[in-house]
Amino acid sequence: MLTADAIPTTEPVIDVGIILPGDGLSSVELTLPKSPVYRAVCDGRVSELKGGQRITISYDHGKLHLESGLPELSATGEIRLEARDSNTAIAPKSGIRVAPVMAGRGFHWQKTIEVYLPDTLIFRIHEEQMILINELPLEHYVMCVATSEMSAACPPALIEAQTIAARSWLLANVEQKHKSMGMDVCNDDCCQRYQGTSFLSPQSIQGALSTYGRVLMYGEAICDARYSKSCGGMMESFDAVWPGYKLPYMIVKPDMPDREAEKYKDVDLSKEAAARDWIGSTPGSWCSPRHIPESELKKYLGNVDQDAAYFRWKIEFSQAEITAALRKHARLNVRAVLSLLPEKRGGSGRATELSVVYYPDESHRTAVYKATSEYEIRRILSDRFLYSSAIVVKLKELSGEIPGVFEILGAGWGHGAGLCQIGALGMALHNKPTEEILAHYYPNSYL
Repeated sequence: MLTADAIPTTEPVIDVGIILPGDGLSSVELTLPKSPVYRAVCDGRVSELKGGQRITISYDHGKLHLESGLPELSATGEIRLEARDSNTAIAPKSGIRVAPVMAGRGFHWQKTIEVYLPDTLIFRIHEEQMILINELPLEHYVMCVATSEMSAACPPALIEAQTIAARSWLLANVEQKHKSMGMDVCNDDCCQRYQGTSFLSPQSIQGALSTYGRVLMYGEAICDARYSKSCGGMMESFDAVWPGYKLPYMIVKPDMPDREAEKYKDVDLSKEAAARDWIGSTPGSWCSPRHIPESELKKYLGNVDQDAAYFRWKIEFSQAEITAALRKHARLNVRAVLSLLPEKRGGSGRATELSVVYYPDESHRTAVYKATSEYEIRRILSDRFLYSSAIVVKLKELSGEIPGVFEILGAGWGHGAGLCQIGALGMALHNKPTEEILAHYYPNSYL
C-alpha cells in the first residue's frame, strides 16, 4: 500500500478494491487466461491452476472456498491468485476475467459488469463479507484508468491529461477512504474508475508510457488532482465541495476559451439570480455542445456511462417520487413536499445547501430539512442520483400549496472541481496540447 505524505522514488505496487463489503457478493466466477499460468495460495498453501480453466470463489460460514473441478480449496485468511511469471506484459483483456463486479455504486448508472484483472488477485474476509483486491504496479493501474473513465476514441492529449491527473490524485493519497480494508483505492467513482484491462487500448498504454511518472505539483507536494465528467461551463472551487481548506489549483474559473471567458469574469454564480440565469443559458464553454455535439459525445465517454445530455438537462419528479426519495435517503417522515430552496451556492452555481420545506403529517405545520453538501443534495432527491447540484427547481401542477410535479433544470455532471473531462475532450478535439489542458484546469500547478 501507499504511504501517506510520501512521494515514492520508485514505482509503487498498489492495492485496488474490486469487491467491497457493501456489494453483498458471496460468490464470483473467474476464467483464467491460457497464459500466464496462475497459482492459488490459500492461507500460504500453494496449488497450481490450469490455464483457461473456470473457477468459482465463494464465501460461506467464515471461510473462502475455491472450486475448480479439483478437490476444493478453502481459507480463513486469504486466497491469492498470482501469475508464476510476474513480468507478464499488460494487454487489452489480459489477466483473469471476473464477474459479477459492481460499477457505479449508488449512482444513476449502477450496474454489474465483467472485468479483466491483471497481475495479482487477493480474496479476503472483511466484516463477514468477501472482498477482492487487485494488487498491481502503479503504471499498469493508470493505463487502465484512462479508458475506464473515457473511451479509447479520445484524442491522445485528453488521454495523457487524464492519465496524469489520475496518477497525481492517487499519489497525493489524501482521502484513504478504504485503508481499513487494506485498499489504497476502490475501483469506482467514489475514487477513480478502474475496470482492469477490459477497455485497455493501445492509446491508453501509450498515454501512460509517454507520461511515465509525470505528476502535477504545487510547491513541493503532488496535487490532489480531482476531476468530474462535466463542470457545466464553470469550474467549482475545492472548498465548495470539500469544506475545510482551499487549494489554489482548484478554483472557480470559466471553462472557456479566453475570449469567451472574458464575458463572464465578473459573474458570481454563488448569487441566486446569476445562477438561475446561468443554468438557463448555453454559454460557449469547452464542455458545451458548441465544441462537442451531444450526438457525438457517447463515443468518447466511458463504457459504463449513460447516453444523455450532461451540459444542460431537465428531469421531472412527481410528488410521490420526491417524497419516496426523501423517506428513503434522508429518512424523513414526509407527507408532502412544498418546495426545494437552494440556500447557498458555490462559484459554479452548484447548490451546497438546500432546504426541503414539507408537511410531516396532516396538521399542515411545515418542517424544514437542510441538506448541507452538493453530494447530499444529489443523493436525497432521486433514487438514481442527480447528475449535479447546479439546479433550478420549478413547481408545477399546484394543488393549493402542494406541487404535483417538480421540474429540475440542471447544469453539468459531477462536482465540477478540477479537470472537466468533457471540457478537456473539447480542448483536445481543438488541438490543445496536454500541458495546456492541465494548466487550464489546474491553474498555479506545474508538471
